[in-house]
Order: sequence, then C-alpha cells, then structure tokens
Amino acid sequence: MGFLTGIEIIDRYDGLKEGLVYILEEPGAGGSEFAYNILVKNRKTRKRVIAFTKNQSEVFREIKNTFPAEEDVSENTGIKVDSLEKFYFWDSIVPRRWIGEDDFTIFDLKREGEVIQEFMKLFDRIEENSIVVIDSITDLYRASLLETEKNEFIHLLIGIRKLSFRKNLLTLGILTKDVLDRDVENQILSNSDGVILFQWENQRMWAGRWMHFMKLAGLMPFLEREKISRLQIRIDPGSGFTITQYERVV
Repeated sequence: MGFLTGIEIIDRYDGLKEGLVYILEEPGAGGSEFAYNILVKNRKTRKRVIAFTKNQSEVFREIKNTFPAEEDVSENTGIKVDSLEKFYFWDSIVPRRWIGEDDFTIFDLKREGEVIQEFMKLFDRIEENSIVVIDSITDLYRASLLETEKNEFIHLLIGIRKLSFRKNLLTLGILTKDVLDRDVENQILSNSDGVILFQWENQRMWAGRWMHFMKLAGLMPFLEREKISRLQIRIDPGSGFTITQYERVV
C-alpha cells in the first residue's frame, strides 16, 4: 500500500510508492502545497518536515495557509518539524537575533557539527513507514557547497534514496526550478523515483497552476493508459490543495 495524495487518479492505484520523489516547482506554483497536502491526508502515518531556513512556527504557518480550515495544524495533523536554521545561518551575515537566537549562547562554546552532518543525523533517525518532506533541496545544496564536493552531494541524495527504500519512507524533496545549474539539476532528478513538476501557465486573462508527472515509479504506465498529461490545480480557502481540471492526450 502506498501513500495517499488526495488526487483520485493517483490514489486509485494505491498512491505514491516509497522512495525519493522530487517536487520541482516554479516559485508559488503549488509544489510546497502539494507536499503539505500529502502530510495532512495521511493522518495515521508518521510525518516529518526537515527545514533549513525556516523554524517550526514558520513551517506550521505555511501549512495553515494551505489548509485554513485546520484549527491547529501542529496538534491535529501529527506533523513533526526539525529545523536546522541555527546551523544554516551560523556563518552567515544574518544576526542571530533575527532568527530568535541570543547573540552569544552556550552553543558558541560547544558548537558541534555542520548543516550536512546534522541533517544526516536527523534523517538516520527517521522511523520506518514515515513521510518526510525535505524543505528544501535547493537550501541543502547551498549548504553542501561549503562542506562537501558536488559529487559528494549527489552521493548524499543517492544515500537518501537507498535509506528511503530500506525504511519504506516516502521522501519528498522540494527543489526550486532553474535555480541550480542545469547539469546539477539533471543529476539530482536522474537519481529519483519520481519527478513532479509544478509551473505557471498564462491562460487568457489569468495565470493558472499546472502539475506535470515527469516520472513516477510504479504509476506512469497507469497514467499513460489513462492518457493523463497534466492537472490544473488551485489552493482553495476551504479544502486546500484542489484539482480543478484533468488534461488528457487525445
């Protein structure tokens, strides 16, 4: 049994399978909302968000904005958030008080680990049969530039995929489209079990958000049989992430 998405055409075939699925999105096109939608739909499943530049309250605020009807997303959804912002901004120009830290703390005296090391510790402790959202792969790559070689970053992503299989995890990596070099982006996407693209498209007098399935392990043959090419989406104030139109290949 896979992980539910709230999208009938996918859930009809048992939802998304375990492994590493990338959500490739243009800014604001609905990719993050889709990831949060999966977290909310799977209420009986363990769920975790690993964030690099956001704290717990910022993540829950984003989820609340996607699902305004949820009275308390931190309590009602069972979502746990791990923030690495303290490590991410350690050597940056950002004053620590801007991220809620004192200018000088005990952390200064016993600083341990870097962003990548702390991330690996967190990911290694994820429980089996969980859903994990990595927010964001773009931030993870930027952190890796200071700590590892590019090839080691790709090796890390391959390791994430392997551990996802071993523990039956659905790992969703959010990646902003066209920020990284095309070579790096292609290397990232090629080592995956799924790539779902979210992008804007101008239609008459307004811009619509569309969802494309570029790769989905175990599901693409069914989607091709159904002749599904893409889905139009919107974020509804009452129901959150919503499909408004299926586009089929004739």
